[in-house]
Amino acid sequence: MLSIWSRDNKDLKFKVRVNAIWYQVMLSKVYFLICSKTNGRYLVAHPNGDSEPSESGYLLLFNEHFDALSYLNAHGSDVASHWVVESIPSTQLGRLLKRWGFTGVGIVHEPLLPKVEFLSHH
Repeated sequence: MLSIWSRDNKDLKFKVRVNAIWYQVMLSKVYFLICSKTNGRYLVAHPNGDSEPSESGYLLLFNEHFDALSYLNAHGSDVASHWVVESIPSTQLGRLLKRWGFTGVGIVHEPLLPKVEFLSHH
């Protein structure tokens, strides 16, 4: 968290309030994931080519619902009807990663190329 010091109490109160609102916005971020209709498993990536069952991989997250749909249509149009897009608040993401044992998340920034940022979960 960023600490702001000021001699003027009004200025400090305003900045603290802005930081609190920014923090609430970050906590209220909603991501979108792709889930199988048949077995309930989430779409994951294995960036190192690992596809062993013991490795859960990186859960793919999308910033927008339409990005997830674009990804499905571009890279899996023949099986797109077997998948559904779900939303998850960022506050629930840690629990989901822990429950399913994912290595981390892959945030898809560009669904058509695709451009993915991988983040490990510890």
